[in-house]
Amino acid sequence: MEYIQQNYHEPINRAAVSSELKLNPSSVSRIFRENTGQNFNNYLNRLRMEKAELLLKNYNLAVSDIALQCGFSSSGYFIKAFKKHFGTTPGKYIKQILI
Repeated sequence: MEYIQQNYHEPINRAAVSSELKLNPSSVSRIFRENTGQNFNNYLNRLRMEKAELLLKNYNLAVSDIALQCGFSSSGYFIKAFKKHFGTTPGKYIKQILI
């Protein structure tokens, strides 16, 4: 969890964390689930969404900049993930906040 929290803005995945910890990916998944009750990808995506929400609320940044700062490889994928998590796009989300 600490590694993910420190590196969420990088394009990390379970394989990268496994390599860093010198464990196989299956072991990382099992250990992660046993200790957090959730799977690796769900935790990483939730953390990234929390950071994206913070950036949207507090800074006037382009969606593409927020996507990169939160570890997404493209703004299109970020928008899709954001909509899945919050039920709306980043643009509509920020407009709702400003009302």
